[in-house]
Amino acid sequence: MGTDAAGLATQLAAALPLMLTPIQNPAFQAQLASAASAFLKDPKSITLTAAPAKPMTFMELFATAQSAPQTLPDALGVTVTANE
Repeated sequence: MGTDAAGLATQLAAALPLMLTPIQNPAFQAQLASAASAFLKDPKSITLTAAPAKPMTFMELFATAQSAPQTLPDALGVTVTANE
């Protein structure tokens, strides 16, 4: 791409918000973009954690994925952090 690693990381970090639009969950998209950008600029660690408020059965998970996939990060209590 005619750039160094730092330049490519900056370009990818800038493009992430637009690339994540199909997720259709603005709060999760912002969290994911922020963590991914931090990781791209200083790649140490990235952590995705799922901690649902209440246990979900497989059938609940499957039904949510089918009917409203954009709500899965919220239903599963997903958080994304980088370099912590």
